[in-house]
Amino acid sequence: MSGRVQQLMWCLAVLAASSGLAACSDHHHHKKTTATPTGAATATRTATRSSTATATALSSATATGTSTALRTATPTSTGSPTPTATPSPTGTPDQNCPISADTQLGTVCGTTGAVSGLTSRAFLGIPYAEDPSGDNRWTAPIAVTARPDKFQATQYGAICPQAGQPAMVPTPSEDCLSVNVWTPPGRGQALLPVMVFIHGGAFIEGNSAFPQYDGTYMAASQNVVVASFNYRLGALGFLAGIDGLTGNYGFLDQQLALQWVKDNIEGFGGDPSQITIFGESAGAMSVGLHLLSAPGSADLFDADIMESNPFALPYKTVEQSAPFGTLLAGLLKCEPSDLACLRATSWQDVVAAQDDKSIVIPGLLSGFGGLLVWAPVVDGTVLTEQPLAAAKSDGLGKPTLLGTNRNEGTVFVYLALEVLKLDTLTPADYTGLVAALFGGTAAAEILKIYPPEADSAPVAAQLSTDYIFFCATRALAETGDESTFAYEFNQLTSFNTYPPVPQCADHVCHGAELPYVFNTATVSGDMFTADEEALSKTMVGYWGSFGHPDHTPNGDARPTWPAFPGKNYQLLDTPISTAVDPPHHCDFWDTVGYDTIGISALLPATAE
Repeated sequence: MSGRVQQLMWCLAVLAASSGLAACSDHHHHKKTTATPTGAATATRTATRSSTATATALSSATATGTSTALRTATPTSTGSPTPTATPSPTGTPDQNCPISADTQLGTVCGTTGAVSGLTSRAFLGIPYAEDPSGDNRWTAPIAVTARPDKFQATQYGAICPQAGQPAMVPTPSEDCLSVNVWTPPGRGQALLPVMVFIHGGAFIEGNSAFPQYDGTYMAASQNVVVASFNYRLGALGFLAGIDGLTGNYGFLDQQLALQWVKDNIEGFGGDPSQITIFGESAGAMSVGLHLLSAPGSADLFDADIMESNPFALPYKTVEQSAPFGTLLAGLLKCEPSDLACLRATSWQDVVAAQDDKSIVIPGLLSGFGGLLVWAPVVDGTVLTEQPLAAAKSDGLGKPTLLGTNRNEGTVFVYLALEVLKLDTLTPADYTGLVAALFGGTAAAEILKIYPPEADSAPVAAQLSTDYIFFCATRALAETGDESTFAYEFNQLTSFNTYPPVPQCADHVCHGAELPYVFNTATVSGDMFTADEEALSKTMVGYWGSFGHPDHTPNGDARPTWPAFPGKNYQLLDTPISTAVDPPHHCDFWDTVGYDTIGISALLPATAE
């Protein structure tokens, strides 16, 4: 391995100390919104920057240092929440709680949301678990058993601890486990299907208050109840392998939140027997785990949607996670066996330590499973096996809609180059990175299909798109049946969906579909063209229809979406079309495999 390639790898590894793959799933613009403490979404737009890192299959062969923009979430992003005199579900008006719903712990009082001309009843920041700090840190979440009657659910709850700007709104706190619910403005007698969104952010950042995730438009236009929630992140959510810790605390939060929805959603007009879960990036990874690897999740939902799940990244075991826990304990000046010491540290110190290069670099050297150091682990109980392996053995088991974007890898490659202050990726560097990641015969074959160019950044971006996202997702879809639907999102949006990367102005980058799924371009301060608005409405219709009992995206005169068998894809673009097996060299990648690749070539080089 050349010194130049080794320098690139180590530089990227150090940069990766601040984050991981899919961090941009929550930060698609450089604009930051702030809001009044009351939860009004009267926002000002300012610019901010954050340093994150993303794992791309090739731009770094280990991880990509990214310089993204964090746009902090407003306490509500649903328009001016002026309560109206809508009667409570019980029919008993209450001037102190004009918008209300009944839960197992009493009444919650909501507000009014507005997006793209539609309104909803919004219930924000409802606690579903006790404060997970102190002695509750690194334990399974404890369901809330008491709450003041007429709880004021009019602004988002605190976001879970994570790295980022000090001006985050809502502010971070360990006491962050809350759920949000949006319902259509009028409530009939029939119970409505429920759609629960899981946010992304590489399992180390993100939150349900992000403006693009506002459920108002989907709830109002599709006659569904929409919910979202926060879950523990980073080492606070996923520390495993030391002092008996088995990890997955953030994932257990997700399960408890889904259980809360199942137990309480009827009070909001939702049908607990018709729950669809959906998520993007790390949120889609979570959905895949609930679907395929988590026995305890089987009865919590009925169908699922996965947007941009990087299925080529395997999950670590508890044993593989232990060295990272030991390193974290050392940075916090605690013995790995002294859980009391670890629990006594501040969350700020834990968050600062979890991204230290002394942790991230060994993660990168361990292979693809180490690209996300703090993530769910296959512990044999909560998560029993790798999702792809489970699907190949038993199929998908539930109606599934899934897909990727045309240029998933672009963000990761070009932000890496930006942080490294490089204008191009040279042929020599690119070739060395491919060899370092894939090794031997596979690398030689890969370079025939993805040959180096004078500037190899575009081909590196295409390789990472194909391998980590599209083809690994295709491999999963092939285990499904007639209730499986696949898409490729190809719409080049009129505004840059990721301004820190100029190339995203003419590429369909990771996360670009989100404002279409929620119809929230205006919430983010942007504006769709007429064609884009029509595409967004159609996509909201596809997603919403899939959430209804027959779990098909078709209906309401939308372009027909064929089921996946035969490798049928819906191309989400203007105009919408269909294609059979879009060209991404997946037959070749299937021979390479999606769960066995390591970075073995790094080890001798780093020992020199």
